[in-house]
Amino acid sequence: LSFQEVALAVLEENRANFPKLARFAMCLGIATSCGIASLAFTPLTVVWFEKVAGLEPDLIALASISLKILVPVPALSVFLSFLRSIYIQVRMTKLITVATVLEVLTLALLFIFLGWILDVAGVIAAFAAFLGGRLTGVLCLLKDIKKCQLF
Repeated sequence: LSFQEVALAVLEENRANFPKLARFAMCLGIATSCGIASLAFTPLTVVWFEKVAGLEPDLIALASISLKILVPVPALSVFLSFLRSIYIQVRMTKLITVATVLEVLTLALLFIFLGWILDVAGVIAAFAAFLGGRLTGVLCLLKDIKKCQLF
């Protein structure tokens, strides 16, 4: 969320900053997702959940799966903030509202489907639904990005 505010301020100051801002957003998103991936897909997972968090062995498996599901979320969140800052800059905020409604609706429907219908464990259903919702929000904003005339 703070990236969105900074991106908006930088774009407002000078739209010529767009390429640098886009590169920074890409690097930030990749770095944060890689950071989580380095924990999720290495033996550090067990060290973190067992030694640091103090989870019981049966909960480590659930937490590990959940963490793997969350790997793309930081990158998607940065990208979503970047897209929102563009839409705010060009005064097309209705699309942000639509994307947010679709994101929340997707999250809710996926959680119901995964948790209640498919009987997936709650934390896994919740994180998968969160990922699905976030992806929906990004895709919804990407759909109309060509309408944004920054220059």
